Amino acid sequence: MCNKQQKNHTRCFHISISVCLQMFKFFPDEDEVVDTSGADRKASPLRPCIEVKIRQEHYDLAQETPVVNAGGTIPLNLKYINVRDLLKSSKVTGDPNVKSILTSSSDLVPGLYEGGFKLWECTFDLLSYLEDESGKAVSIGPDTKVLDLGCGHGLLGLYALGRGAHVLFQDYNEEVLTFLTIPNTISNFGDEGLLRARYFAGGWDSINEYAKNNNGGKDWKFDTILSSETIYNMDYFEDFLNLVDLCLKPSGSLYLAAKTCYFGVGGGTNAFTSLVTSDKYNFGINTVKLIKNDSTNPDLMKK
Repeated sequence: MCNKQQKNHTRCFHISISVCLQMFKFFPDEDEVVDTSGADRKASPLRPCIEVKIRQEHYDLAQETPVVNAGGTIPLNLKYINVRDLLKSSKVTGDPNVKSILTSSSDLVPGLYEGGFKLWECTFDLLSYLEDESGKAVSIGPDTKVLDLGCGHGLLGLYALGRGAHVLFQDYNEEVLTFLTIPNTISNFGDEGLLRARYFAGGWDSINEYAKNNNGGKDWKFDTILSSETIYNMDYFEDFLNLVDLCLKPSGSLYLAAKTCYFGVGGGTNAFTSLVTSDKYNFGINTVKLIKNDSTNPDLMKK
């Protein structure tokens, strides 16, 4: 059970928290540490919300770009594009927006890029938990509507698609959806998967406004919201929670994987939990799993 109740219903945050202090630089060395403490991200205007429609280039990318097949290490044997090979594609290097991302020294570029080309490690922790608890604490199936919030590669949403759900994938960057998420959908599930998926790009406040302006948000109600490593900056906590508040059904759950603290940007589950349980939101939240190893210590929490 969650430890707080709304006046008329209970909604649950399930959070996977990694306890560590680290930031990442993806280009050119995935393992190189970078300090992004100087990034004033809230000062930059957020991107407007747009729906990304399926185009022939998505099929071309899925066919031409090598994928990683991790076998039994990922539930449902999900495949995903090898980003290092993707970066060699003329379709990517010829795109001015993507080129500016790739030449940046940071995973986080204010107003431009929110890290979607990197596959963050807490995603695998959350995938493991979802699979372990499938049919028990976690119920995702053909009648489930799922929102993959800050999807990046889209593995969480792809897991839900593999369980038969209908999934909306959201990422800040249209480029990430175009070059990674949609081709990954095609590589795993083909046209059948695309029929149960939609793709939206934009900032969380822009997505919120779009949803509210479409049938008062009634079409944006989800049974389950999945999200990994999206609360690394406190400036966007309220945008994130306002969108969750709008989109989560009264009986729904958010499963969130993140680290306890993100060095240099101030986010993490400690600060996030304080806001989630405040009178402003009054959500219930439980840690459902704590994962520890040499570099990370994720908790799985339930709201």
